[in-house]
Amino acid sequence: MRIFIVSLAALLLTIAGCESRVTQKLPNRVTFQSEEKAPPQFDAWTFFWLAPIYDPDARMEAIILQPDGKEYGRYELRTVSNRIRSDFLKGFPCGDPATLANGIIRFKFQVNRGGMNFYPDYKYGFAFYTKSDSGSLGGIEWDKPFKFIPAVMGDTR
Repeated sequence: MRIFIVSLAALLLTIAGCESRVTQKLPNRVTFQSEEKAPPQFDAWTFFWLAPIYDPDARMEAIILQPDGKEYGRYELRTVSNRIRSDFLKGFPCGDPATLANGIIRFKFQVNRGGMNFYPDYKYGFAFYTKSDSGSLGGIEWDKPFKFIPAVMGDTR
């Protein structure tokens, strides 16, 4: 009988723990920012990230902020999975990378319903590139950044 009571108590504690994790409210907005300022000069940059788990019927949007807080760019994301890289180059929809030089870059994600669960162990980060004669798209050698800055997960409001 004692084994039954101990087993029942363990089961109830497990159920209570699972319930608190399931009902925990996930943020609908998460911002990643560079650990340090962007370099003073670069021609292109990339944000490396892993898509969060979120409601597949929700609309997810990325908003990139300039160091002064003004919007650098915004785009809607479809349901995505796996590792992702978001590349930016002068002439691309978001504008001239020079506006981000010498400042902290903030990459904000938001969903219109539910929440997002980003993977905390993934190495999110920013890579910076300069043009070269041997570069492909836009004169950039996308596999050879001259600087990589880790990103930290911040604001979830």
